[in-house]
Amino acid sequence: MIHYPHIQGVCVYVCLSKICPTVCPIIFLSVISTALLVLYLLTSLPVFPVCAERVQAEIDSVVGSSRQPSLTDRENMPYTNAVIHETQRMANIVPLNVARMAGKDTTLDKYTIPKVHDAHVRNICSVLAFCFLLPVLNGFPGNVAF
Repeated sequence: MIHYPHIQGVCVYVCLSKICPTVCPIIFLSVISTALLVLYLLTSLPVFPVCAERVQAEIDSVVGSSRQPSLTDRENMPYTNAVIHETQRMANIVPLNVARMAGKDTTLDKYTIPKVHDAHVRNICSVLAFCFLLPVLNGFPGNVAF
């Protein structure tokens, strides 16, 4: 246990044996999901060379080769931002939804939730993969632009 002297009048104790088991899995899972997303993006871009060229041209025009990209560049790169979001949509890391059902007939306010006898786990992949089901947003109809 680490004792920190009074911070703003409050005595703070940090127990590393309690923090590490809580924080480490969160960091580990976020690193894995980010790595999988980047892998999916890098393996998808060669399939769409026109998209890859537009992303590269946009990065070259906004960032250039003299400096590292920063978060402030994000608002000046709408096409690259759209490609990253499209990749997140198509590469859903956890595709299954959790089954939810009512065990008995329930009434909340004026709404009735009936008891469910057959629970089906919905698969979000079927919705995300069909671009014709999605509305046209800012000139990107489904995944046609990607």
